[in-house]
Formats: sequence, C-alpha cells, structure tokens
Amino acid sequence: WKYNNTLRSGGSDGGFLSIYDCVFKDTPSENINISKGIVSNCKGMNLSGSFVHIGNPNELNLGGVTVKNCYVDGVVMGDPVKSGHGFGFVEFSSYPINTYIEDCRVVNSNYGSVVASFGSQNRNLVISRSSFGGFKSIGSLSFSLIEEELGYVYIENNTFESCGDLLFNGNNVKKGFSFNKISIKDNLFTNTRISFREVSQVYVENNKFSYEEGLYGFTGWTSLLDPYKA
Repeated sequence: WKYNNTLRSGGSDGGFLSIYDCVFKDTPSENINISKGIVSNCKGMNLSGSFVHIGNPNELNLGGVTVKNCYVDGVVMGDPVKSGHGFGFVEFSSYPINTYIEDCRVVNSNYGSVVASFGSQNRNLVISRSSFGGFKSIGSLSFSLIEEELGYVYIENNTFESCGDLLFNGNNVKKGFSFNKISIKDNLFTNTRISFREVSQVYVENNKFSYEEGLYGFTGWTSLLDPYKA
C-alpha cells in the first residue's frame, strides 16, 4: 500500500509539512501520508484510498495534523481490505497525538468512514464546522485497551448525512479507563446514530437528529454493538 501513496513523508522524526491548494484525482491508493503538518484548501475526486493518513512512528516526536478547508467528492472508493489500509477520509496509525478536522466538506464513500483506526495510541481529536455525507460510518473510536483516563474528542458544529453510526468504546468506566472528555455539540445528524460503551464524561448538547428516506440511502446498523443494547 505505501508504495502507491501519492504524497508520503516517512521517518521516525518526520518534520512539519505544509500542503496547500493541491488537487488529487482518480488516485489508486492513499493520498497524503504524514506525521505532522497542515493540509489546507485541497480537493479530492474519486480517491481509491484515504485522503489523509496520519502516522507518527516516534511517540516522542510530538505534533499534530490539521486538515482544513478541504473538499472531497469520492473517498475510499476502492475496497481497503485488499491493501490493508485506507479505511477512512482520515486514517490513523502510530501515535497521532493531536488531530483537527475543520471547515471541510466530504461526500460519497463506497467503503469508508469519516475517521478510521482511532485507537489506544490516539489522544485528541477535534472535528468542527464540517459536512459529511454518504459514509459507512463516522467511525469507531476505541480506547478499549488503555488503563488510564486520557484523551478528548470534540465533535461540534458539523453536519452528518447518512453516515451510519459513531461508536465510542472505552475500557472499564468504573476504574476510570475511558476518554477524558467527549463533547458532541451543535451538530445535525440525519440518518446517523451514536453509540457509547464503557465511557464517562460525555456531553451531548444542542444536537438535532432526524431521518429522511432517499438521502444517500439508509445504511442500517453498522455498530459493533447489538441493536438491542443501543
């Protein structure tokens, strides 16, 4: 998979990349692979893999990635199982410390989620003032392997249309093994659900949930949870 990346920055001490005003079209795999930097005012059309893949092999190489003012129509259009990567608009691997997705509009995905592979090495994620439509899911955000309380997720002032569901999965809420804070505020969810398991300090405020027939189609239950446990 990595040999088909359109723009890739590797190394355990990768530096800060600034990527502005680029267009990616009809690409065969993942598009931007970086450890820290900014991706701004870029466009993507009919992308087989992820738009941005964030991987930071060295956990001491602190930094973050901001994706802002980007427009993408068609992302994860190819089956990611074949390459083992490229499951989301933004995909994570090693130690993505701080991730910000701001003022983006992203629609249409055959196989992908908005964010993919958010796990125990992630820390902080902010998605704000963005619109997403026609995804299999928003993502599965899992801290199920950690044994401490850390990390925050802010999802605020966004629109999600037919994006399956958003799952938060902690570890042991009685012992405090969970997210430090989850804020879901001022969003519009259409044909989209949210699921929580073993999490605490969750704030769901001033959101609107609605369902419409014919809007990208209703993708059904995509959560790791069984429906009756919702």
